[in-house]
Amino acid sequence: MSKKFAEHDHLKHVPPGTQFDDSEPRSGLILVGALVSAVFIILTINGVNSYYTWYRDKALYEKQLAPPSVELKVIRAQEDQALNNYGYVEKDKAIVRLPIARAIDLVVTESSEGKERYPIAAKVVPPPKADDAPAAAGAAPAGTPAAGPTPAASPTPAPPKEMPAKEKH
Repeated sequence: MSKKFAEHDHLKHVPPGTQFDDSEPRSGLILVGALVSAVFIILTINGVNSYYTWYRDKALYEKQLAPPSVELKVIRAQEDQALNNYGYVEKDKAIVRLPIARAIDLVVTESSEGKERYPIAAKVVPPPKADDAPAAAGAAPAGTPAAGPTPAASPTPAPPKEMPAKEKH
C-alpha cells in the first residue's frame, strides 16, 4: 500500500525514496474504541457515585439516626430533671436551682424593670505600697498610665442587694 515519492507530485519537499502509508484510517475500529471507553467511564462514575452514596447513608445512620444508647437516655433524663425542676444546689447556704423557664421569666422581668443584669460583689482595691511608687518624680513604672486617678482614689461601688434565698440562681 505504500507508494513511491514519484507518484505524489504534491509532496515535492519530501526527499526522494521516502515511502508513506496513504491508506484510510479504520474509522469503524476507532468508533468502537471510543464507545467502549465512554461506556467504561460512565460505568466507573456511576459505580463510584453509588458507593459514595451507600457509604454516606451508612455513616449518617450510624452517627445520627441510630437509636440512642441506654446511657445517653439516662444522661438526658438527668439533664431534663435538673433543667425543669426546683432543687437545692447547696442546702446549707439555702442556694436553690430554678427551672429554666422560671429563670428566663425572671431575667426578662428584671431586664424590663431596668435592674442590674449581673450583680457583682464590691471589691476593694488596696492602695499602692510605698515601694511601688515611682522613683523619680513624674516617672511612671512600665505598664501603668502616666496620669489619671489611682485605684485607691476611685469611689467604691455600693454592694448589690441580696436576693431572697428561694430565688437565688
